[in-house]
Amino acid sequence: MWQKSGSSSSLDNKGANRYVRQLNEQQFAGYSDWRMPTVEELASLLASIKKDGVHIDPVFDNKQSQCWTADQCDPKSISDFSGTLIIDFNRGSVSQAEYEGRAKTMFSGIRPMFNHINYVKAVRSVK
Repeated sequence: MWQKSGSSSSLDNKGANRYVRQLNEQQFAGYSDWRMPTVEELASLLASIKKDGVHIDPVFDNKQSQCWTADQCDPKSISDFSGTLIIDFNRGSVSQAEYEGRAKTMFSGIRPMFNHINYVKAVRSVK
């Protein structure tokens, strides 16, 4: 079960986790078991064709264009910087969040931080 919209503003990773805790404390939609989605779960919302500028089904709010996942990437497989994986619905891709001012990646050398603030689209498991 997905949150149709998501957070109203973009958050750092700590803020994203706090947002999910608040959903549970407030029993959003009558439930207290909301969580951050895995990369596979959030990637399942990616649409192959852009609609209204994003790769996500129009049933979902398109404001949340870059969303946090609960998954961390293997720092040796992507870069020398360890970060949380995010889904970018603008590009239709999975990316690594960068938390520090500059991160060195094996793909593009040194580049500035650009995706350490993202939205949350919470999920819960239906039993």
